[in-house]
Amino acid sequence: SAFRQTSSSSMHHATLLVNADLKTLKTLLKQSPRDMDAKGVRSQPSPVANLSNLQNRLDIHAVVRALSGEWGEPEGPARLNPLEYSRVDTFSASLERLESTEWTWEKTPRFSERFGELPGLNNQKIEFTIQGGRISKAPDFAAFLLGVPYHGPDILQAARKSADSPSWLETLARKVDGDELLAL
Repeated sequence: SAFRQTSSSSMHHATLLVNADLKTLKTLLKQSPRDMDAKGVRSQPSPVANLSNLQNRLDIHAVVRALSGEWGEPEGPARLNPLEYSRVDTFSASLERLESTEWTWEKTPRFSERFGELPGLNNQKIEFTIQGGRISKAPDFAAFLLGVPYHGPDILQAARKSADSPSWLETLARKVDGDELLAL
């Protein structure tokens, strides 16, 4: 679950697991903690369970019916086609905003992240400070990354523009985006 509080609203997101592959889920969620200093609320892992393990013969259809009966129409939720909404101006504008770099990064509070075990750096640990979604402080040898969005593809693009492309940059870009998890 997650939450967001603003001066005018509170939003909460939660997930109900009915019959998920919990072994795979736990593998995907179990990651090494990132070495960072941040002011946000630190994520707290919680135990998870399938609702079907708590009540025999429970399936997704029964859960949908129960939720619809409580908060929606008794016959169940309306079928929505996202393509129909893509032509509605307010929907398109909201989608564009939620997919933007500004929404994803630029309002993120300032934080620092340290990386070790990058190829070619002889186990030297390096630190970056990110403010407004961009690298605002970097080691001298990585100064070409100053002002670059803190996003793997942008880091790689900046490397291509520099005089040489250090071997550690590709690994850094994957770690920044959390892509090392894909190797599981």
